[in-house]
Amino acid sequence: GVAGISAAICAARNGVKVILAERDGCLGGAASVGLVGPFMSAMDPTGETQVIRGFFDEFVCRMVQQGGAVHPKDCHGGDGYSAYRIKGHIGVTPFDPECLKLVAEEMCREAGVTLLYHMLLFTCEKTDESTIGSAYFMTKNGVYEVAAKVFIDCTGDGWLGYYAGAKYRFGREAAYQ
Repeated sequence: GVAGISAAICAARNGVKVILAERDGCLGGAASVGLVGPFMSAMDPTGETQVIRGFFDEFVCRMVQQGGAVHPKDCHGGDGYSAYRIKGHIGVTPFDPECLKLVAEEMCREAGVTLLYHMLLFTCEKTDESTIGSAYFMTKNGVYEVAAKVFIDCTGDGWLGYYAGAKYRFGREAAYQ
């Protein structure tokens, strides 16, 4: 997803050897495969100051250059981009999911990120009480082991942490009783 893309590209740009193991056959997660958009507001409540910038803005500007997004500074609220809403909808970022996939892959490759698609995480192995040494992925070709010094869990559900035995709390437990 977008968190994994961001973490992978930024780490690779800082000299880290990065493998991005993706469950689906493309990048973007819920934003592309799930068609969840637009990105919500990147502006302050007045719409005057962009508060979410950095890598996000670089990514969005790249999509804008390719004709696949509208920059948040150009989404003023109360229009079709914002579902005709104002409160909380000033500065949204509408995007084309196909453009997001393309830009994400281009930027990963430019940064030197190794992309592995169709990799379903199913367990991990720890080297001690608090350190993950390997993550294991199921694919149509069998099981793959990825050994690393550092793992970043961007599964959205915290699966790597769960498999490593991290403490967790199930959200809204009353809804499931």
